Amino acid sequence: MKKVAIIYRDNDLFAKWMGYVKILIETLGYEVMVTVFPKGMEEKEIKQWIINNYKKFRNKIVLKDKTCSFYAVAKEAEAFHEPVDDGISSKDIIGLDELFEQASFMAIFGRNFSELANESKYQKGKFELKEGEYNEKFENALIPTKKCLEILLSSVMKKNLPKKIFISTKYLLSHGPFSSLKKDQEEPPQESFAFAGKVLQEIFSIIGCVVEIVELKWENKKEIDKKGNWVIVDRHNEVFFHNAIKLQLPIGNFYEDLHKYGLIKVSEKNLQRELEEVIKKSFRVDR
Repeated sequence: MKKVAIIYRDNDLFAKWMGYVKILIETLGYEVMVTVFPKGMEEKEIKQWIINNYKKFRNKIVLKDKTCSFYAVAKEAEAFHEPVDDGISSKDIIGLDELFEQASFMAIFGRNFSELANESKYQKGKFELKEGEYNEKFENALIPTKKCLEILLSSVMKKNLPKKIFISTKYLLSHGPFSSLKKDQEEPPQESFAFAGKVLQEIFSIIGCVVEIVELKWENKKEIDKKGNWVIVDRHNEVFFHNAIKLQLPIGNFYEDLHKYGLIKVSEKNLQRELEEVIKKSFRVDR
């Protein structure tokens, strides 16, 4: 029987849907092995576990999130003269975040989302980290996310509109589309995080309220944690609020959070249906 290894660090989105994903893959005729790291576990601990156990993933299709980096494992293992390329090919690695992102796009746009996503208000060359430094990879990644956010924000019921929106830039480059601002495995400069925050600030301003970029600290938490406020964070940001609504990125988590808090009227079956379609398409390739 063909084998699939699923490996990820837990979060609210995965906790809800990964059991369903496992069943879907099993119905396609695969034996499935699942490794789940607890929410909040340090990336260096996860990396070390994979280095110690990577042989378990040989000759399997690997379904992983961005935290579980086999690239880092390969580089580390090569330093110790341990071959890791046999049986773990890049063509056999499927990104979990990408699957959920595509399913979310399809649930929001419909199956013709690729055409709709290209209808952007932005002109080519607008996204520049520095003067003259145009990042086409980032722009191409951002356009569908931007369109999704605009559609979702315009779908928020009037009674649920926020009084104020706060954006934390911490960890924003961990997931798409902002992960394309990172170069290889280098630590990105602070201006890249600031740039990501400004892009989000522009997108969220369409909702018509004040949108602030903040560094979340104990000193300002009381001001931020008020009923009616939204706080936009990457899902790696484990900050907790009693009164404000925390909405997480990437887009799959954002879609799920809007639904969880009842901010939009959307059928959960939409995402379930499209997730099934994306999974089947990903495993339809002759492996």
